[in-house]
This record gives sequence, structure tokens and C-alpha cells, in this order.
Amino acid sequence: MPPRPKFEPYGGYVPPKVPFFHKFWSKTIGATLFFWIMYKAKQDLPVLLKLRHPWESHGHHSDDSEHSSSSQH
Repeated sequence: MPPRPKFEPYGGYVPPKVPFFHKFWSKTIGATLFFWIMYKAKQDLPVLLKLRHPWESHGHHSDDSEHSSSSQH
């Protein structure tokens, strides 16, 4: 056996070839997960950091205005 060079990248390890299908879908699913986490962080981070109360973050609904305008006393 011939002597090996002293400095081979990764100690002579050759990574296997990965099909394009696997690379494409791993990047697609990873990007989707990343953007979903960023979207949820945009909505929930102020609540987690105690900058806003959870009940103040839902906005106004049309159901509330209908009940208040038709009060029956």
C-alpha cells in the first residue's frame, strides 16, 4: 500500500453523492420551517418578552361591535 499524504481533506473521507431530489426537498422544507418560525416569532415574541399582554394582540373583531351596539336593557 502506498503511503498516504499527510494532509488530506477530512482525513481521506469522501462524502456520498446525494441525489438532487433530496437536496431540493431538504432545502424547501428547511426554508418553510425557518420562515414559519420567524412568522410565529413576529406574532408571539412581544408576549413572551412581556412587552404586550396576550389578550391585547388579537385585534378587533366585528362580533364585539355588533353586541355593544344592540344592547338590550
